[in-house]
Amino acid sequence: MGTRSSWEGKTFEERGAPFGLPSFVVSTTLVLPTPPPKNVWVATDLDAALQAAWKLDAMPFVIGGVGIFQAALPLVTRIFLTEIPESPVADTFLKLDTKGFIETARTPYPSGLAFVTYVRS
Repeated sequence: MGTRSSWEGKTFEERGAPFGLPSFVVSTTLVLPTPPPKNVWVATDLDAALQAAWKLDAMPFVIGGVGIFQAALPLVTRIFLTEIPESPVADTFLKLDTKGFIETARTPYPSGLAFVTYVRS
């Protein structure tokens, strides 16, 4: 996928800053500070964010949170997944169904962490 991203307002608010690349934050309530962070825009829904992102990049990334991942899953052609062996303390989890995808790459690490790529079949 490309260099642009679309992510959920809650995730943006929790992080407090963009990832350093053009970002479309999906939120109906987020108000950016004045002046807004460089290369950050707010869209009211995933469709609007993707329409804007596709004007900048043919293959934008969707980088979270859970609601955005679930809404975007029917549209994605690739999934870049980081598998973490621990059970982190968190209030939200994504149960990812990879049905309809083929695992095309896996980079495991001694810690148990693995980077996995899935491509829609």
